[in-house]
Amino acid sequence: MLSLLHIDKALGRTALDHELAGEEVFGESIEGEHCIFLRGLHIAERGVASAEG
Repeated sequence: MLSLLHIDKALGRTALDHELAGEEVFGESIEGEHCIFLRGLHIAERGVASAEG
């Protein structure tokens, strides 16, 4: 994805690490794929999934 943004990978990784250290986003591995989620949207999606299932 960093190549799609046309930024240096090291700079992108530093920015991502900074965001992951905060509370707005978090990382999770799904089926071996590293994913980044906005915390509020992920919590809402989990709530919907729990209600449906």
